[in-house]
Amino acid sequence: MPITTTRFVANADSERRPGHTADSDVDVRPVTSGPVQFSKELRDDVAAGDITVSFRLWQRPQVKVGGRYAVGRADKEIEVDAITRVRFADISAADVRRAGEHDRAALRARAAHAGPVEDETLLYRIAFHVVG
Repeated sequence: MPITTTRFVANADSERRPGHTADSDVDVRPVTSGPVQFSKELRDDVAAGDITVSFRLWQRPQVKVGGRYAVGRADKEIEVDAITRVRFADISAADVRRAGEHDRAALRARAAHAGPVEDETLLYRIAFHVVG
């Protein structure tokens, strides 16, 4: 699970409170979390913005919409746009390409590292874009 960091800033009374400053009530800047793991052969394409979707066989979401995550390169992060659950059989050919795979069999093999993937298996579809 990604680690979220909390910034502590001293206020005028030298009291430490998470996310607060002396000048404003709440700091709303996005928090960067731990990395999202991508295979080495996909990292450059993710960082270039050529891959914009990932399918994950998770018990529960490991990312959140609006969260920013490192992609294995120090200079690049992704921001999650949407998380949905889809049956493997319902994944479109366009999404197979957006995930950086040539065909459905390659996508099944990559997703199956976490367990068997059948046509009825529910996967998390993570849509994202590159930031930074």
